[in-house]
Amino acid sequence: ADKENYPSGLSKELSKKLLAIENDVFLKGYHKTFMLNQTCCDICSNCKNTRIDCVNLSQSRPSPEGFAVDVYQTVRKLGFEINVVTLKHQEINRYAFLLIE
Repeated sequence: ADKENYPSGLSKELSKKLLAIENDVFLKGYHKTFMLNQTCCDICSNCKNTRIDCVNLSQSRPSPEGFAVDVYQTVRKLGFEINVVTLKHQEINRYAFLLIE
């Protein structure tokens, strides 16, 4: 959870892979599919930090919290572990959600 040691490269790589999964599901005929990213959008290294100025709207995705998803309750209900981080160097849990109708 230490901001200086956050694996941003890994996070960007994971975001791209999640978008590819979302696209694959869409192309399989599930036209109402949408991914909530495991973190705030981090695709562009020179992010403008506003939706209005975003240069990559087709790949920008919000975090679950941005859509008022109770991540802790949802994750625990699905049987996964998630804990509140109280110290700088504790392990953090990140979860993305692929919504499919």
